[in-house]
Amino acid sequence: MNIHLALYKWKPEVTPEQIVQALHDIESLAAKVPGIIDIVTGENTSRYSEGYTHAILVRGEDQAAIDAYRNHPDHTKAAAIIEGMEDQGIGVDFSKEENEEKESQSQLSARLTAAAKQVTVGARYVHYKQLAYKVLSLALREEDNEPCVVYQAEYGGHVTFIRPVSSWVEEIEIDGKKIKRFTKIEE
Repeated sequence: MNIHLALYKWKPEVTPEQIVQALHDIESLAAKVPGIIDIVTGENTSRYSEGYTHAILVRGEDQAAIDAYRNHPDHTKAAAIIEGMEDQGIGVDFSKEENEEKESQSQLSARLTAAAKQVTVGARYVHYKQLAYKVLSLALREEDNEPCVVYQAEYGGHVTFIRPVSSWVEEIEIDGKKIKRFTKIEE
């Protein structure tokens, strides 16, 4: 993955509305440029900001995606507007090797083992709204490896759903009482 980070100090005459519009224009490129994972913009809240009040973070699958972002006609237009608004800017580019990001197979298995201690595959559960479901499997959500429950409704069209384990096992408050979202049906 390749990352581009830009920090900005604005000219005194630049309005907050101009900044919001410029950052919005940059964020909109995420859906337009192949290989861009995401674009996040925001106001700098660090006490170490050195006067740089706003940041843009672009994550691309590779350097080619970052290059495509820079060369996209909508970026060229937005960058020209930002250059006219900025007093100073800093750009930082770096790559993060894929093997640094990936968890090992044993770490992934450990996540599923921990989830299996909380949710029983093959068991039936009742939702607090009194609807029954069967747990089909546990799985890891691809983007962040969060353990999830794959479960099927025992009513209607028997639709299959997926929900993070953390949400499955949490307690919720209904009418001032804490209850489990899902309760295992003992058979």
